[in-house]
Amino acid sequence: MMSGEICPLRRLDLRTLDPPEPLRQALEAVEALAAGETVEVLTDREPLFLHLELARRKYFFEGEARPDGFSTTVRRSLAGGEAP
Repeated sequence: MMSGEICPLRRLDLRTLDPPEPLRQALEAVEALAAGETVEVLTDREPLFLHLELARRKYFFEGEARPDGFSTTVRRSLAGGEAP
């Protein structure tokens, strides 16, 4: 693993769900994270509304297009604010 990469604690595959379920379930999973934990959210397309909401809530996240959909990895910071 390269420096700065985050390792998902769990994977949430939402590729088969219709909107707004992927957004709802992804936000529920993110809110349930403890400090320092991560989740990888798999969707069938880039989840623009999820990314906007994560940025608004000051979560650290990385997105990556894949042949089978889109991966967004979200980390909850160790101390209340943004993750490093």
